[in-house]
Amino acid sequence: MNGNIRWCRPDEGLVIYEILQSQNVALAGQVDWLRPLGPYWLLYCDPDPVACLMVNPGTPVGRLEWLTIHKEATRKQTAKAVKGLCYAGGHVLREQGSQVAAWYLTDEQESWKRIVEKHGGFPVEKGTLYMGRVG
Repeated sequence: MNGNIRWCRPDEGLVIYEILQSQNVALAGQVDWLRPLGPYWLLYCDPDPVACLMVNPGTPVGRLEWLTIHKEATRKQTAKAVKGLCYAGGHVLREQGSQVAAWYLTDEQESWKRIVEKHGGFPVEKGTLYMGRVG
């Protein structure tokens, strides 16, 4: 991974929370961020955390989720974070045996859709992302 991208430590839930909360991402208020994180969150730092991505390895399908850029990030930081996190996430998925990556994009995320389609992504289904507590 490049020098600006690293794995989150288990005690950095509040770092992820702050990034998600800055963009009003609903996930921010749905979980206890004080509990230890699993080993699946990547951070882009410049030098402080600017963006996050959750990587869910799977075979044959892996997922890249919750790509979020802090609202105070500059345009340059945003561009570097998106590119770096997406490449790093894809690399992790390939290493873990994923053949394809899947991700969820809302209708409002037109800029993300253009990036995904530019790199060969395409819509598979239309629907709604559901979330429910497991414990």
